[in-house]
Amino acid sequence: MSSEKSLQQNKTSILLVDDDRLILATMATGLMQAGYEVNTTESVDEAVAWLESNPRPDIAIIDINMPNRSGLELPASLDRLDYIPFIFLTARSEPEVNAEANTLGAMAYLVKPIDSAQLIPAIQTALSRAQDVKNMKSQQQQLQTALDGDRSVSVAIGIIMDQYRISYEEANTMLRNNARSKRIKLVDFATSIIHSRESLNLENDS
Repeated sequence: MSSEKSLQQNKTSILLVDDDRLILATMATGLMQAGYEVNTTESVDEAVAWLESNPRPDIAIIDINMPNRSGLELPASLDRLDYIPFIFLTARSEPEVNAEANTLGAMAYLVKPIDSAQLIPAIQTALSRAQDVKNMKSQQQQLQTALDGDRSVSVAIGIIMDQYRISYEEANTMLRNNARSKRIKLVDFATSIIHSRESLNLENDS
């Protein structure tokens, strides 16, 4: 296993995984000359060990056909270790392997031999796609958080309505006024009410 840094200050870091040392060295040299930071490993096990003890790379380039463990087994570890986009390399194109690569979420599936001039555009495209996926997941998470927050507020209003025998509008006002007076976020205050329903004690200023 080796670790080398480009003299140029390109922030993009790449993990190469290939059991062929000549191919590994050739790809690493070409990518470092292009300004990337490159780390190399020669097996899936070595790649997992490296990932567990080093900062996550921006992208991984993984050979599929390796002894002991196929490169197809590595994405599960990439997902577990904070999602890392990846590109698969293979010595021959096989429809069933291509299909599995797509199922696993590969950003690209490239057939060797491949040189840096071909690899670099694929890396750039993969990183762009990965950012799009990340943004989409972030938006989905924000939406889910908003929905969860709205649900908590609604449940808390229902609890207040039941506790004080008041209308929805009155309970809503009471909830918001108390959250404001206590300087607590509305969602957090609603959640606390849900968790402590039996000891509910609010000031009714409506």
